[in-house]
Amino acid sequence: MSTLVISGRPWAAGLVWRQRSHRASEARMARRFHCPFLVHSGARTGFAGPDGEAGQVSLGAALACHIDDADWIALLADDGDGRVALLRQVEGAFPGDGDEIHPGRDEALGALERLRRPGVPVFATPALAVDGAIALDAGGLSVTAAMELEAAPRSRARPWKIAAAASLSGATVAGWLMAGDLFEDRQEAALPAPPAHVEVAIAGATLIEACDRALKSSPVDVPGWNTDEISCTASLQDPGILAEWPAFRSRPALVVRWSLEPGHDIALFRRLMEEHVTRSWQLSSVIGRTAWSVTELDPVLVRWTGGERPAFLDLRKEVDRMAGPWATTITFQRSPSQPWTVTLTGPPPLRRAHDALAPVAGLEITRVVGTGRAGWRIDGRMLTPHRLLEEVFEALATPLAAPGTGEQDA
Repeated sequence: MSTLVISGRPWAAGLVWRQRSHRASEARMARRFHCPFLVHSGARTGFAGPDGEAGQVSLGAALACHIDDADWIALLADDGDGRVALLRQVEGAFPGDGDEIHPGRDEALGALERLRRPGVPVFATPALAVDGAIALDAGGLSVTAAMELEAAPRSRARPWKIAAAASLSGATVAGWLMAGDLFEDRQEAALPAPPAHVEVAIAGATLIEACDRALKSSPVDVPGWNTDEISCTASLQDPGILAEWPAFRSRPALVVRWSLEPGHDIALFRRLMEEHVTRSWQLSSVIGRTAWSVTELDPVLVRWTGGERPAFLDLRKEVDRMAGPWATTITFQRSPSQPWTVTLTGPPPLRRAHDALAPVAGLEITRVVGTGRAGWRIDGRMLTPHRLLEEVFEALATPLAAPGTGEQDA
């Protein structure tokens, strides 16, 4: 659970939702989930972690009262740090993972594409610019006391149990209470566990190194063809590529696009390109005078174990100091819905960019783009740890199988 400031108001988001039950069951779930606060919304109960506080308003509960549809998806951007809350209901109830927080717009839109279904309305704050979404003004959400977090009930001995214990010998009481505790523990163990999450982050300049290594094993120069684009991304979200192979979503990837030079025979040079891309590329398309290929890069996400993150001014000073000798330009910028970002340009070879930026703590490299003979453009941002389902993190760390096969890449 985290607090997001949206339209100037703090909201509790990232709750774990379960079927509403009696207070004893709520107490057991709160203890099992390590969530000392809860809120009710319809037939569901949302559990909030120790970062919450009594009286804080649940964003999910407020949206559930505001939106009339039984099925819906909503995306809302934090006013300052770029995080995005993605909430959804299915048949009028929050699923267990229906209240998530993503580190930025790209990650949230990637999750939206996985969840989007025909006929299900999508609501979004205008700053996110989500295609086809209904504009949502969080400042217009009505708030009532029923939407506020309250302290979860605590397990306590029942009066009849205390009275009965008073009439028994010490040894008998001890054994009886131990049996009762064991029964409660077994009940607690039988509860469905919340989805396991891990904190992850991009491992510094790892993307540059992975990009450089992939380019050496997958040459891009092809006779008769112009290389229009060379880009490496830490999280692939290209709709055209994902339509061909959805499993590539959110994975680090190298993408190259070509166009046939004028005056060359299409049939001959198309075959030449087809032979080239089948040697070392995982997925390719050659149509007429254009072609593209994509290959997965080595993983760049790692578990984030916590620690101090540098302030922006300290990070800027370090980037200037380390990258200054290599970079031609260094530009810092920030938008209302994004963290501080930095864009650097510099000459080849790409390894120089890696050596310059790898020592900079607190910087994540999100994209590497070739700019022709001029060199490279490097996009980065301040360290932005975010939560992922553990099973998603493990899947992203496992190389994809080649299309049409059941084998993973070696």
